Amino acid sequence: MQGTICPIIMGMHGLAKFDDLPGVGTGICVMIQVLLVDEQAVVRQGLRMRLALEPDLEIVGAARSSEEALGMARTITPDVVVMDIDMPGVDGFQAIRQMRDAMPGAAVIVLTLREGKDVRAQALQAGALAFIEKQGGAEPLLLEIRRLAAGVADEGRSG
Repeated sequence: MQGTICPIIMGMHGLAKFDDLPGVGTGICVMIQVLLVDEQAVVRQGLRMRLALEPDLEIVGAARSSEEALGMARTITPDVVVMDIDMPGVDGFQAIRQMRDAMPGAAVIVLTLREGKDVRAQALQAGALAFIEKQGGAEPLLLEIRRLAAGVADEGRSG
């Protein structure tokens, strides 16, 4: 993560200093590098546009499949991978394992339409650190991206 001057961020609780996030006490924010993985172009574009509004987030790549994202792993090192588990090709849970192997320093967040305790448990068991339902809006995703990038791993959290 790259340090930058970014003293205030907008979060679901209004304006907050970056120091207010758990595990962060540096007085500055960092640029969190994010890789987006979703087969639907409109979802990738929408996420890119929404996350670009955040002063501390940088989209370093967007892939339409886990295979494409794994190819990117040779040239980019994101802090966070936001991925769907319903994509063509490799099984979504296997894709999570492959992402973790290829990018061990990256936290994987599953962002999906699928619901249920079984799906959540499988994703977390495969190595995802958070499970977010797409129906939940942007705020839970933003919170998890920042929490995980700050190194505050609390496996099983979800929005």
